[in-house]
Amino acid sequence: MDTDEDDPVFQAKQTDALWITCMLMSEAVLVELLRARGGGGKWFDKLRADIIKQTKNISHEGLSIDQELKIVPRTVRLVNGIFDGALKALDRDGTV
Repeated sequence: MDTDEDDPVFQAKQTDALWITCMLMSEAVLVELLRARGGGGKWFDKLRADIIKQTKNISHEGLSIDQELKIVPRTVRLVNGIFDGALKALDRDGTV
């Protein structure tokens, strides 16, 4: 292969690294928001609901209905995991 970009294993690992980085950054930002706002509450629940709603409304252009039906629940679980992780991290650190 000529370049790393042509290597499917490299592309997959690069995509994994990008997703993990985005998840870690998202969680860290949420933890800082929780600290700044004195913890969770209605604002946190509303933010989570708004992001889930936006996630469900993402256009999955080029995908079949079956593929879209598989992706949406996975992305919702991912969003919930990030929000839950932020709450756990805040509890673990014990600082608000």
